[in-house]
Amino acid sequence: MKSLADIGKKEVSDETMTRLKEIFANAKEKIEDYPVETIPEKGQVILDGSTFTYSDRALRMMGFCAVCGMEVASYPVRSLADIGDLLRSFRPARHDCMDV
Repeated sequence: MKSLADIGKKEVSDETMTRLKEIFANAKEKIEDYPVETIPEKGQVILDGSTFTYSDRALRMMGFCAVCGMEVASYPVRSLADIGDLLRSFRPARHDCMDV
């Protein structure tokens, strides 16, 4: 029997994939043209080497904070342009080191 936490993480990875597909639906690019791996036990999707999750009701890219080095989620991703911006210059969402 799966734990409630496992079920929740799978739901997060499913929602992440749904949001990524929505972004690609209105683009010339197709998500099927890129390597995609769903990681239900982490609630993440890896798309062409970049890790995404669904958190605080938004799709977010995972990356590392330039200040503290902690792996954190980005600001919300709403378009392929947002993904491009984050690949050029990762901007983390507010987290612990920003509160100091």
